[in-house]
Amino acid sequence: MARLQDWSSQEIHYSAFDDCWHGKRVQEVVRCLSKHPGQSVPQAASESKSQSQSIYRLWANKRVKPEQIRASHHMSVGAAVLGQMNIEIPRNPERVLRTACLTVRAMAVKIEVPRHHKQRSKYQPIQLNIILVEEVNPPQEAKPIRWLLLTTLPVETLAQVWQCVRWYSLRWLIERFHYTLKSGCKIEQLQLETKDRLLNALATYSIVAWRLMHLTYCARLHPEQSCEI
Repeated sequence: MARLQDWSSQEIHYSAFDDCWHGKRVQEVVRCLSKHPGQSVPQAASESKSQSQSIYRLWANKRVKPEQIRASHHMSVGAAVLGQMNIEIPRNPERVLRTACLTVRAMAVKIEVPRHHKQRSKYQPIQLNIILVEEVNPPQEAKPIRWLLLTTLPVETLAQVWQCVRWYSLRWLIERFHYTLKSGCKIEQLQLETKDRLLNALATYSIVAWRLMHLTYCARLHPEQSCEI
């Protein structure tokens, strides 16, 4: 039973439904039907009458579409691997600096309007691109990289996908840059009266913040170098 549960959870790991409960129900139904694939629904769900009834209710639910069921499985296992790439994973409070080998998959999905939205009829579903990033052979002591990214940027080629993954991998560095601007340069304490003055000051302090971060990371990467360089 444990293996069957793990199988269904892994192969329907991501939900393409606007209600995550439907994704969990599909997992349960697949798990139930997989135990006795050649039997009827009442026979496969023989543990209880309510179990077979819940299967029929899922299939009769107007908010559940066949493309959503297939997409949930496709998102988890079906999207072809576009390629592999090595990327430097920056250090953060939870991990050390290391290089990771990643596989990437991508596909387009349609996100439905939340069914409980008060003005649901006024809105249309939106198209998004999904990128699944998974690490190959991670170090035993490290938590494997597994990113599920949503973007409106094109992901038709490996180069386009790689660009999105590269930008996402730099998110911690970007956060540190803004932290340096606010805490190191005290940009929020400037008492300037106009927007133009503030934008000019921000542009100037961005150079200062970049230099401070450059020196900080140089010291971390090359601690043996002289501070006079």
